[in-house]
Amino acid sequence: MKPFIPLILLIFFVSGCKNDIVVPNDLAFRQKLVIHGIERDNELMMATISKTLPPWNAYDSASAEVTNASVFLVLDSGDTMWMDYFGNQGYYSYYPQKARMGISYKLFVNWNNLTATALTKIPGYFHCESPIVNSEILNGGTDTNYFAQVTVYPTEGEVYGIGWRLSGFTTADTVLGELVRYKDRDPSGKIIVKSRPLPKAFTSYYKNPIAMMYALEVHLSAFDEQYYNYYMSQSANQATDNIFGRSSTNQKWNVTGDGIGIFIGRTDTLLRH
Repeated sequence: MKPFIPLILLIFFVSGCKNDIVVPNDLAFRQKLVIHGIERDNELMMATISKTLPPWNAYDSASAEVTNASVFLVLDSGDTMWMDYFGNQGYYSYYPQKARMGISYKLFVNWNNLTATALTKIPGYFHCESPIVNSEILNGGTDTNYFAQVTVYPTEGEVYGIGWRLSGFTTADTVLGELVRYKDRDPSGKIIVKSRPLPKAFTSYYKNPIAMMYALEVHLSAFDEQYYNYYMSQSANQATDNIFGRSSTNQKWNVTGDGIGIFIGRTDTLLRH
């Protein structure tokens, strides 16, 4: 009978471990509205509106789409503009009014007892100098990176970034290398905005910064400063296997209430040498 006792203990031990890892799927789910709107100067006011789905269901864009929300904008003048469902992928738009520089817009969304709001301002006029190509020495002097650079005299409440397009190349970079804020200006009142590095093939072909500049288009983007918090929270949300070694950072939206997402003003300017 002695061998039988350890067998019983083993069965009991395995059963106990199995019970420890079984977690009932009773996680609470609170539905939220998901709002995305990049409002550009002189373009129609548009936003996509969807809803979050329970995590235990497979994601389906058609199921997430919200087609019957009550959506309107209130301008800083007090005027109200109602946005209608556009009929495609959750788009709501106000026609024919276009976004205007320097105007603030507050978005209100109501759907199924959920209410979300967001406030943004379309960036206004600002002064900037002609773009230049600059360089930085890397790897102890054995390598050089070239990048576009613009000097901006910023407006309070705005942030700035630049991308580029290359003449004679299919390459373009719409990803902003950095965002620089009004509060980052130097004592003379200006900020320096840099792009990401230019491709090696391009810089090797044109040989010097002056030739590069004549073959380069620079796109300067100004955003409502609220976008800076969202922008800076992106890389911090990348997954890490060092789970207990660093704290997580949540996405920083400017949509409030029963919603998440971004509703932000943007103005783009094309700069050439």
